[in-house]
Amino acid sequence: MTIQQLMERYRRDQELTGQWSHQGTRFLNCARLEAACELLGPLRPIQSVTTEDFRNLRTVLMMYPRNRRQIRELNDTPIHVLIEQGGYEVVHPKTAKKYFDLARAMFRFAYENEWIARDIAGPVRLKEKARKRSARVRRAYTPQELEQLLNGPVYVCPKVPRWRMDDFKFWLPLLGLFTGSRLNELCQLTIEDIHQTPCGVWVISHNLNLPHKLLKNSSSARDIPLHSVLLEKGFLDFVAQRRAAAKSSKELLFPEMRADTRRAHSHIASRWFCGDPQRAGYLQQCGFPRLNGLSFHSLRHTFINQLRQTGVDQARIQALTGHSNDSTTAEYGDDYSIEIKQQTIEMLRFKVDLSQIDYAHYQRLQKHSHQPGRPGRSHEQPHRPRKSLGIDGSDNRPLVNWLKDPRPGLSLT
Repeated sequence: MTIQQLMERYRRDQELTGQWSHQGTRFLNCARLEAACELLGPLRPIQSVTTEDFRNLRTVLMMYPRNRRQIRELNDTPIHVLIEQGGYEVVHPKTAKKYFDLARAMFRFAYENEWIARDIAGPVRLKEKARKRSARVRRAYTPQELEQLLNGPVYVCPKVPRWRMDDFKFWLPLLGLFTGSRLNELCQLTIEDIHQTPCGVWVISHNLNLPHKLLKNSSSARDIPLHSVLLEKGFLDFVAQRRAAAKSSKELLFPEMRADTRRAHSHIASRWFCGDPQRAGYLQQCGFPRLNGLSFHSLRHTFINQLRQTGVDQARIQALTGHSNDSTTAEYGDDYSIEIKQQTIEMLRFKVDLSQIDYAHYQRLQKHSHQPGRPGRSHEQPHRPRKSLGIDGSDNRPLVNWLKDPRPGLSLT
């Protein structure tokens, strides 16, 4: 059995036993395991891997390039060349530990199934020093920041822009703000998920009625009434247009939000909104600096914070956001009615001028927009990268040799 084959068996086992049930967890862990397999040698027989190899793996993971798969120059260059050259930003020690612990768990799985004679990775640990809580936490938008976001290029562009005018760019920030939904919950919506209840209330339904859908937990399945602002801004007109254009009501509400085996429905929207190491995101187009604690998820924080400041109790906020309520009382009776949820949603008021948000104007520009592409790079100063942990000269040579031809018996320690 090769390391590649072991990885596939381990992946299937984790999915079947429910350890990787969340889509985001599965994507991350698969990508991290693939990186570890690349370093060990995917075609090597697992019986040939030794404890010394895991010591070498631990060393190279602490020198692994940050965002390697997203930066073309790093992705196209063999890892041993990168380490030999240096000059790139390395992953955070916490991230390196996650990579390493996954590789250890995979070989522990092989040992438990008697595919290898002993737990070769057991004696090797990658310890991370305790550190203070990071100040880079996701937070809510302040009223001034919300004003800045809602006066961004999507909502105030006077003429046809250079970037592609997809519908999701107009609606996702508004839906995030006025429903409190997670980004992937919105991106996986189908046309039939927007419907009118028997009592006449229009709702967004987060559910698992199709195989491609995933929710964070059982509490995440819920119906959220549409805020009057979304109705006033023409969201139902957009839904009606999608329904008329689609062949089935089971099609995605935002057709660009396709998922695959490696990425969630939200990967395109997330990259558009937050950017990546090579491209500025919509936040930067709105004038926000990078790494300021704001993201799309911050809209959910803003939604919760505003309801709380309005005096809405925690239980009703949890019913709208899909957070679990672990109290004993919550186990009795039914969920809040749609009418009560609608009353709660309508209590949501932001002290922000929304007069500039006009979907009809956006559509008029769409008709004359023929240029594909996304907002370009910002002109902000580049970040100073963390220095590579590699050592120049002969000290790096054993590691480079091991990466070129990983084999038992070549230790770096």
